[in-house]
Amino acid sequence: MEDRIDFGNGVEYVGEVLNNKPHGKGTLTHTHGTYVGDFNQGYFHGHGVVTINGLLSMEADFEMGVTKGEVDIEYANGNHYHGECENNTPHGKGTMNYGKDKYTGEYVNGSRHGKGSYEFEDGSLYVGEFADDNMNGRGIFNESNGNKYDGEFK
Repeated sequence: MEDRIDFGNGVEYVGEVLNNKPHGKGTLTHTHGTYVGDFNQGYFHGHGVVTINGLLSMEADFEMGVTKGEVDIEYANGNHYHGECENNTPHGKGTMNYGKDKYTGEYVNGSRHGKGSYEFEDGSLYVGEFADDNMNGRGIFNESNGNKYDGEFK
């Protein structure tokens, strides 16, 4: 049996309830998006999909409201991320597709940071260190025209 809880301010839940809290399977709708999935004592807990209108759709496993393990995020601009996540942000190892460009490597708080590789649409490839979303540190850049640079990047 599905219950309905109106939290006010455009927030509504439809699904299984325990002690007047979302618990089990259900849908939480807010003016800015939805969550469809599993709940435990009112928290996202288990598998679910978060959609934030006009920004992204994220499929993930949750533990008491926080992402746990790997996630899949489809951004409204067409970018796609698959990988580790912490506090609902890419963190750890992952892959981001930016249209036809692709980064595979380490993330810190949503930024490319650490070791990784970036494949460009034209076939060029950078393998090396990143800092604050930029090629920064030791790396090798192989251009699609055959030119190669091996050294420091800033």
